[in-house]
Amino acid sequence: MAERNHAPYVDITKTAMKFRHSRLPLMAGLSGLLGFFILVGVSLKSDYDGLEERARVEVGNLGHLMELHTAARIRNIDQILQDVQGHVTPEDMARSQAQRGARGEELERLLRTKREIVPEVHGLHLVNVKGDFLYSSLSPLPPYNMADRSHFTAHVQNPEAGLVIAEPVLGRTTGKWTLAVSRRLNNADGSFAGVVVATFLPESFAPFYQSLDLGPHGNVSIRDTHARMLMRFPARDDRIGQPVESHPAQPYMARGDREILMKIRSGTDQVERLVSIRKVGEYPLYVFAGMAPEDYLSNWRSKLYYYSAGSLLLAAVVLGLLVINRRGERQEESARRALAETEGRYRLLLENLPVGVIHFDSRLCLTFCNERFATMVGSTVQALQGLDLQRLRDQSVLPAMRQALAGEGGTYDGSYRTTLSHIDVWISFRANPLRDASGAIIGGIGIVEDVGEKRRAEDSLRQSERNFRTMADFTYDWEYWQGADGRIVYMTPSVERITGYGVQAFADDPSLLQQIVHPDDRQEFQEHLNQAVFHHEHMVDFRIVRRDGQVRWIAHGCQAVVGEEGEALGRRVSNRDVTERKTLEAELQALNSRLEARVQEELASNREKDQLLIQQSRLAAMGEMVHNIAHQWRQPLNALGLVIANIRDDFAFGQLDAAALDESVGRALKLLQRMSTTIDDFRNFFRPDRDPADFDLGAAVEDAAFIMEASLKNNDIALERAIEPDLRAWGFHGQFSQAVLNVLANAKEVLQERHVRPARIRLQVSRCDGQVEVTVEDNAGGIPGNVLGHIFEPYFTTKEQGSGIGLYMTKMILERSMHGKIRAENTAEGARFVLTVPLYTLPPTAPMQ
Repeated sequence: MAERNHAPYVDITKTAMKFRHSRLPLMAGLSGLLGFFILVGVSLKSDYDGLEERARVEVGNLGHLMELHTAARIRNIDQILQDVQGHVTPEDMARSQAQRGARGEELERLLRTKREIVPEVHGLHLVNVKGDFLYSSLSPLPPYNMADRSHFTAHVQNPEAGLVIAEPVLGRTTGKWTLAVSRRLNNADGSFAGVVVATFLPESFAPFYQSLDLGPHGNVSIRDTHARMLMRFPARDDRIGQPVESHPAQPYMARGDREILMKIRSGTDQVERLVSIRKVGEYPLYVFAGMAPEDYLSNWRSKLYYYSAGSLLLAAVVLGLLVINRRGERQEESARRALAETEGRYRLLLENLPVGVIHFDSRLCLTFCNERFATMVGSTVQALQGLDLQRLRDQSVLPAMRQALAGEGGTYDGSYRTTLSHIDVWISFRANPLRDASGAIIGGIGIVEDVGEKRRAEDSLRQSERNFRTMADFTYDWEYWQGADGRIVYMTPSVERITGYGVQAFADDPSLLQQIVHPDDRQEFQEHLNQAVFHHEHMVDFRIVRRDGQVRWIAHGCQAVVGEEGEALGRRVSNRDVTERKTLEAELQALNSRLEARVQEELASNREKDQLLIQQSRLAAMGEMVHNIAHQWRQPLNALGLVIANIRDDFAFGQLDAAALDESVGRALKLLQRMSTTIDDFRNFFRPDRDPADFDLGAAVEDAAFIMEASLKNNDIALERAIEPDLRAWGFHGQFSQAVLNVLANAKEVLQERHVRPARIRLQVSRCDGQVEVTVEDNAGGIPGNVLGHIFEPYFTTKEQGSGIGLYMTKMILERSMHGKIRAENTAEGARFVLTVPLYTLPPTAPMQ
């Protein structure tokens, strides 16, 4: 231990009284006070700026880390969904739950296997077109329907929706918030077949979020592009899935900014945070990472409080000295008391400053130190009083003290080992000379600040930088930053795997970037480079020639890099080897061309088949017409036979006079006219419509009923009608009547075949939700289950002499000409056919002028 010199402490009060007749010491004191204030202010400002910059870097790093983590999780889930897409066929999705069989067990094993690949996934499901769960990794199948879920309707309405992330839903079985990620499943013709859905619990992200150093008031969250919260840590369930009105970040998210840094006051807990907002890849997600200033500025605010308090007290000391100087000798006694009080305040100030303060004389003996300094070096004020500083074990601060005694300010920043307590501390030491009234240097004053915490923060920042540089160095893509002068600022080592050239080759020759571009793509690449600024990422695909001569396809994206003041710093470039993708695209294009040719061939073949069906339908209609004419003529022919027989009898009995003959001939002519009218009615019914127009649905249905009426009556089949008037549709009157006639004829044939007694057909026309429904219902016992799904197929029939085209042509007429549809179902007594077409409303007539 160094020796101590117990020199007497200088009485500040007596020294001040010596200077009461001279303003020079007071001016020196004011200058020292001003210098102290400036020193404190500069120190506080420097600390504040450093902490703010460190917070910006840390919160930016946290946001980037969250972006990478979230993108990786979503990408893993998306890969599973796409893999399942490749294993599922339209036939799998067309089955009912009762028809799944062995194939259903195989698909559910696949779903369970895929779910186990990504632990975050809670369930993996296949949902059919009705929104019902058909296959699932969970057992039993979820009992609810998804048809009203936003992600399901998004796939139904948009075949190109791709990956859809739904809003959070509170699980019915787990009681936890659940997110659904889904992709669309298509039939062979591109129509909607269902969706493959992966659900995962946001709480699965909690372990990762807990590992982040956010501070007591920090938080992280994931939101969609409408700023709706999908998950949050620390959790706030009352905010999950709720829409957000006028979120401060929404304007930047709406214009597609990928990186946002701003201060936001939370509407949830009213805490202001510095928030880093980053878009997650190309997904409709943003990650929010926030640190609260009240956390990372807490120590600085404490220091500000103590500095402010100390400055005020020190100012009070100086003001007291001014008052003493002005009052003069007449107030000497009161000035002495005031100075004594001021000395006490000054001592109190020095004892409570957050920095260490020492005073040493010209012999480098310690004459004063405050409690903060003693605590800093692990000792006491009494033990340090009179310490000979020249005999310190660690003399790293002595040069700064000697500079102060020489009239210059001295500094030291670094590690210091204390003499008495033998502990190591990191300090920032500032020494300044202390002069008497004549300007002679009588010692020095030093301010000592413990910067260990600051140094640890700097070390942590450097470690964070090393971590992220390591991540950048091992990225899969070839990334680089090209400065405004064209030289490479930074490039990832993955360049050698993609191009065959190392990083140093591009650093030595920046033009190598253009030289390796394939000759056929250089013009396009040069035009891309000639664009001055890319406010948003600009993408282009081109080929390069590797060092070994291989040609590879590159997906190239770049964006301008600007500084905080908007100055151009070059461009950031990301290159990915997409050769395999390009090869697959070429193969897919060739496959599409072959498929297109086959589609055209099939269309031509189908047109020929349709013409044949139309011809067969016409022949069937003609046969039906002849059959119905026969029924219509049966009664008139019988009556005509009776008239002729009466003429013969009258002649035989001598009763045939002119009057009787005229009466019989008149009756015969009426019967013949009725038969001729029947031919005209049938001919008008089967006359084709030329152009579509609005027509009365009730009249069209009555026309079909008229054609069938005699045949039905002849077979003892009752026809019941319930036709709502004034219902119109747009299309072809004759074709619609033909469609109704086909259904009526089908019902008649079934009733005849099954010998139903009493036989009945009910014909109803009614309005329903902007549509018109024409219902044909019989009591023939219904349609067998194995037949019901095939009755609208061409050439399908269960009748020995049936053609199998009537119901098929009815379906074609409704769907192609009327924008309608037909369905068949069984009732308690028989079958019901429902023909549905859009209701047509007549436009309002113009007012009379």
